[in-house]
Amino acid sequence: MAWQRRTLAEVMGQRVIYRNLEPVASDLPGLGQLWSVAGLQECTIPRKTTREYAHVVWLILEEAQRLRGSGQPIERMLMIGDSARNDGAVARNVGLEHATRAFIGLDAPEVPRDCTIQQDVMTANRWDALEDMLLWLQDTGFACDERLAVLVDIDKTIIGARGRNDRIIDLARVRAAESTARSAIGADLDVEAF
Repeated sequence: MAWQRRTLAEVMGQRVIYRNLEPVASDLPGLGQLWSVAGLQECTIPRKTTREYAHVVWLILEEAQRLRGSGQPIERMLMIGDSARNDGAVARNVGLEHATRAFIGLDAPEVPRDCTIQQDVMTANRWDALEDMLLWLQDTGFACDERLAVLVDIDKTIIGARGRNDRIIDLARVRAAESTARSAIGADLDVEAF
């Protein structure tokens, strides 16, 4: 099998939502426009593990579907990610109000292949278990049609899948946290203590 290189834009188009809940596409609303509609007290970025975060994501997905012009509202969401805590939380929180399934993948070739399902979340230690996910969706009657939104976590799911770029992504996150702390604390920031 020959692998072809693609850019994220070729795969996702402009339908990318950053962690701060602001989409790349200028025709989609972000947190700045949706915070009051979503029931937030102020325009601050909710943690990814909260219901508020999931609610804003759903509102953005609804508008993306409307702009797509399919004539069908979003009814279901499939989350594909690499973190049971964060990506799984988005799926669980959306699932409180809408039909949802999630696939959480992480490559761990040093241990035997394992794929488990707990409620609406499939967790696997091989990315090739995406095939198992498709069978699971089919077996449970979870329709993959125009009323399904697929939400893919990009960082370690696509850019760093199979452990590629994990260290670089983690380093970028640490540097961003240090930069934020430095701008809040100033020159007195003790990076080692931080």
